Amino acid sequence: MNKLTKLLSVFALAGAIGAGVAGAAGCAHKHTYEDKWTSGGADGHYHVATCHTDEHDDIKAHVYDNDQDTTCNDCGYTRTVESGNPTPTPTPTPTPTPTPTPTPGDDEDDKVKAPAGLSALIVEEVGEASVQLSAEKKSHTIDKAAIKVYYGTGDRSNPTKGEEVPAANLDIRLLDPANKACESWEGLKLNGTYTVIAKLKDVVSSTGAELNADQYPGTAKVTVINKATGIAVKAGATLSQDQSVVDSMTPTWSYEITRQNEDKEDVAAKDVTVGRVDHVRAGENKTANLTATVEDVKVTGAVTYTVNAVTGAVVQTTIAHANSESTGDISTKKELGTDTGIFAKGSSSNKIAVDANVVSVDGKAFSQRLKLGGSALSATSDRDKAVGDEIAGLKDGRYFEFENLNATTTEGATSKTLITIYATTGSAGAVRKLTLYKVGSDGKLTVAATNTVNDQVKKFTYVADEAATYQLASENSGCNVYYFQLDKLVIGEEGAQDVNPTGDPTPVGIEVDASAAKLVYKKDETVSTDGVKVTFVKANEATCDRTEEVVTTGITYSEVSTGSLGEKDVTVTYSDGTSNYTAKYTITVESAVAGVWGATGKLSDNLVTALPEGSAADATITVALEDLEAEIVGNSTTATATVTEATYKAVDAEGEGTAITAEGVDIGKGKYTITATVKVTDGDDEATFEVEIGLSVTIVGDLETVTVSFHKTNGTKMDIEESTVVSVSVDTSNGQLRDGQGKYTFVEGGTEYDGNTYNTKGSGLASNKLTKRAVTLTLAKAGNYKVSVYAKLDAANSTRNAVISSGSDVEVTSATRKVGNTADKYAIFEFDNFAVGNDGQLLVGADNNIDIYAIVIEPVA
Repeated sequence: MNKLTKLLSVFALAGAIGAGVAGAAGCAHKHTYEDKWTSGGADGHYHVATCHTDEHDDIKAHVYDNDQDTTCNDCGYTRTVESGNPTPTPTPTPTPTPTPTPTPGDDEDDKVKAPAGLSALIVEEVGEASVQLSAEKKSHTIDKAAIKVYYGTGDRSNPTKGEEVPAANLDIRLLDPANKACESWEGLKLNGTYTVIAKLKDVVSSTGAELNADQYPGTAKVTVINKATGIAVKAGATLSQDQSVVDSMTPTWSYEITRQNEDKEDVAAKDVTVGRVDHVRAGENKTANLTATVEDVKVTGAVTYTVNAVTGAVVQTTIAHANSESTGDISTKKELGTDTGIFAKGSSSNKIAVDANVVSVDGKAFSQRLKLGGSALSATSDRDKAVGDEIAGLKDGRYFEFENLNATTTEGATSKTLITIYATTGSAGAVRKLTLYKVGSDGKLTVAATNTVNDQVKKFTYVADEAATYQLASENSGCNVYYFQLDKLVIGEEGAQDVNPTGDPTPVGIEVDASAAKLVYKKDETVSTDGVKVTFVKANEATCDRTEEVVTTGITYSEVSTGSLGEKDVTVTYSDGTSNYTAKYTITVESAVAGVWGATGKLSDNLVTALPEGSAADATITVALEDLEAEIVGNSTTATATVTEATYKAVDAEGEGTAITAEGVDIGKGKYTITATVKVTDGDDEATFEVEIGLSVTIVGDLETVTVSFHKTNGTKMDIEESTVVSVSVDTSNGQLRDGQGKYTFVEGGTEYDGNTYNTKGSGLASNKLTKRAVTLTLAKAGNYKVSVYAKLDAANSTRNAVISSGSDVEVTSATRKVGNTADKYAIFEFDNFAVGNDGQLLVGADNNIDIYAIVIEPVA
């Protein structure tokens, strides 16, 4: 007898309901209203909208007890009435309500019925599956009226299309890419996938039972492509400032992206990376690069700004970095570079280490770092001091020092210095502080500025605005510093020397990006260079700045034979006329056919995997080679693919399966994986690939009566011998079976039940909502069943309810039984015509403890 594998296809709908993006295209706002009534004066009362107080629903008339009552019962509005005895208003003779003409569907027997074997809805005619927006096509509209929905039966993952569902029996809705409900089907602009969801309404099952419409949703997807293409600073921003060590422009900048349909959209400043803004040096048409990632798409832009010259202002730049230092420990006061005035201060007990660490950030390349091994504070109470506060002092070592910044010259010039560093914390995931301290004339330290650093190498700036020596140290444990730059803006000293040690950039080598290159080549051909980008890199030793130039000439590639498959290294050589530089990249040769790098297989559309009602339980289908189709993976337009051999293997079977011959092979119910050999040919070239094709075979036929009984044994593994019940489990999380853990075996149909004495039982199976200590059975198919529960109460002279449900939170209670507590007597709790839903779950328990001996399941015609 064939084992049955239950085939489930889960349709999941994840709905996120909440505050949407303002102005989200394609989704109109739907008002909700307060519960209380608001008076609208003599005209009546209404409900005010919860979102806009100037909106309300339709005005309703006031409600009074009689024509002398002055106060509305609903809203409290007070009216004026004349005193005296009013003339009674005659009670109108009610107009007879005509008896409506019966409409098909009004009576229970006339309701619209779903077809037998309903498993899903099939949604069609939603229009284009993918829509590209542009300047000419600003938005997309889905024609809701044109949508067609059909009943689907059989395998839920690949249902068979049946009759069209009447429009009156459908609830069709649209969700935007954020899974928010759309009121409008027009003007869709959001980038992403919209989901059309169809559900049944006013439809019963084929047997007339109530139908859970949520079990049979049909969906269709429409992708609207409207990606971000660029980013810019919004109008109204400040785009110029006078020379200063303080940046006053970027705090005024806000940003917007442009999408493919040319719509503009704000983007938060925190999500935008702005390239270095040079506010110290004067100049026009300076450019700062802008970068943001929107919906996984990196967009770039630029902003042009001006720094106005300040009369008599001269910029002096000093740079020092770890790259030029010798590796090892600094245990004294050591100047970094030559005549920089930037010192690393270490001691024998608190050293600053120099070691190798390769990092590239903001176009700068670092190969070494200076490591502060821990906090430089003498007292923990000095941590987190505010700017302007004094501290007790720094430890001996573990800090950097900048000597005599902003010293007044003999000519009386004054200055401020912008200190720029690149730094990170010393431990992954740690967040620490690097603080700048000013050394007073009395030797005391004052907090000048502080920055919080994490484990990403970033640029940090400080402003030293007084004439003094400054010290930079970690407040709380180790930090690593790669680079120092002092930009001193001297005001009033004409013709001061610019001491910027630019140096000459030197070649570093080449970098190769083959991510866009072809990875599959024709046999015995030289490797193509299509899509390979070669970049020549130079570095400025003084500034650590990198210059990159994409080169297209002077390049040679090593030849790679593609006669054998696998990974191949390609050597790239570039000559700048003086020296040669090499780099490598790897290609994967997967095919000896040009433009082909794989194949896929599938079943032909006419292969039937679900047999009709009434088929015999041992019915089979035949799979032949001609039922298997193959397609190439690649960009060739001339290659062809053919299945030349195939084998199949049942998931729950042993061995390698049986070869599928040209005559085919019979397959019973179950789940299979077919391994097919695909031959791809193009002229004289050919390649072979192995592909896997999934196959699920469902046998739909008459079900046999099956009995479940408990047998005392070790272990809890289920033996499944009949096709009605797929699996059985007992939840013992709040108790245990009285006679030990049970093994549940399905007894062959026709076994005598009534009068049979069972030696073992499932004990204490009880719960009002069947979430604990319940017997759970998974049936092979939805439908109506007669379920007989052979059970006995566990206490004498008690009255308890047997409970059966089709889900863990649904309760259906049978008639109450009173049964004596005798060892050899049980009652039969019968549930006639009980509907089991498409999920196949059937639970049996009680509202209090009962002992279950057997469960008999019989399909109801």
